[in-house]
Amino acid sequence: MNNLFLREKESWSIWLMWGVVSAIAVYITATQTNDFSHIVFIKLGVFSLLTWYMTYLKRFSFWRAMKISLVVFSIAITPVLFFNFEAVSLLKNADIAIKVGLLSLVTVIFSLVCSLIARQPKEYY
Repeated sequence: MNNLFLREKESWSIWLMWGVVSAIAVYITATQTNDFSHIVFIKLGVFSLLTWYMTYLKRFSFWRAMKISLVVFSIAITPVLFFNFEAVSLLKNADIAIKVGLLSLVTVIFSLVCSLIARQPKEYY
């Protein structure tokens, strides 16, 4: 019956580790190449691994998976914000603002897909 009366406590340490590992992967990719598409592909690769992990566990509702994926990938976007630090402000450099906005949009869309894939299957009795 899927824990009808027990609420599972979220272990945020695991999801913070996922976020830090993905942030390190994005930072290493950003320092090695200046191509924005490589950063997006690394981010989507980490998304795919996270989706596989949540699907393997089979204990996530849609909203819980959405919350986890948004937290993990909002942590993963931070190296992109600090990589082009030669600009004084994000508002003065429109190119960085457009890239961060595009990366945020890709993150939200892909986290929706990730949450749909990783959600718990319905059980029929």
